[in-house]
Amino acid sequence: ALSAWTSLVAARRAIAGEVRSARRGLVSHRSPDSSAMPSIMDENRIFCAEQINVPPELPDILKEFTKAVIRANPSEGDTDPLVARMKLYQWSRDHFKKKLAERKQE
Repeated sequence: ALSAWTSLVAARRAIAGEVRSARRGLVSHRSPDSSAMPSIMDENRIFCAEQINVPPELPDILKEFTKAVIRANPSEGDTDPLVARMKLYQWSRDHFKKKLAERKQE
């Protein structure tokens, strides 16, 4: 359970960090070892924060998701971190499929 929670917190922090970096215009799609040849990633390169579309409802979605994971505790009792992580991923997939179905019914 603790490893699933740790994974969730790390993932949420990573997403939040990417969003903050994107808002500051610090996101680059080019890897340090990429060749001199242009790629599709170069065409989609981000030069300023205005180029990034972060839906305004994303923070609320992440907050609701985090609360749901804590309540459900999908990896409860698992001692193997890989199994716990896989259960968290599967639960997350099912959670968002359910949310999508609910949204389509509205």
